[in-house]
Amino acid sequence: MFCKHCGAEIAENAAFCPACGGSQQETAISVANTNRVATIADPEQERALLLDKMNNSFEVMTALKQTEDEIAKLESELPELEKHSDKTRRDHFIILGVALIIFYLLGIVVIVHTISKYNSSKKKLAEVNQNLSEKRAELETLKNDEVISWLPYDYRDSTSFVMMYNYLNNMRASSLKEALNLLEVERHQARVEMLSEISARASVDAANSASAAATASAASAFFSLFK
Repeated sequence: MFCKHCGAEIAENAAFCPACGGSQQETAISVANTNRVATIADPEQERALLLDKMNNSFEVMTALKQTEDEIAKLESELPELEKHSDKTRRDHFIILGVALIIFYLLGIVVIVHTISKYNSSKKKLAEVNQNLSEKRAELETLKNDEVISWLPYDYRDSTSFVMMYNYLNNMRASSLKEALNLLEVERHQARVEMLSEISARASVDAANSASAAATASAASAFFSLFK
């Protein structure tokens, strides 16, 4: 091994040169500092690359968002349609029985009307289910689009995308990992706040119930005095 300063031969792993007294660690420190500067520059470069990927993903994410909205709309219609279908069937069969007793001809009219309404509700329900299946398949296709393959599958929805984009654009995150971690933190906080709100509402309801019970008990004791 040779000294980095004067070139004199020195022992392996020697910290200082016995000839010139120069430290053999200076170059390592300089290299470490250089690596540190490169490391510090990496997050900004990674953020810029990630933003570029996101900017190229807007077309797919727009289609994905539209599909999500259509699915949400169809899913919101399903319970009411199912409820309406079941209620229509029950109500009309009850009406059918009464109508048959009152008047046979009127019963026939009601039968036709009932079947028509039931078939209409059933047809509408089938159409919504079919449309929903198609939209779910379309959503799955969009989620597997190569343009957004850089994004983990569980985060390929418009809400997560927008939140992460804002994190990066507002300098709150410098990498995909930081954006995902920040998203999970905020989601966890939202869940905690929701649970706290539910707990507080339950406590208020319980207090109101106890107060009502106490009032009823006091009223009962009062009126018992007049017996």
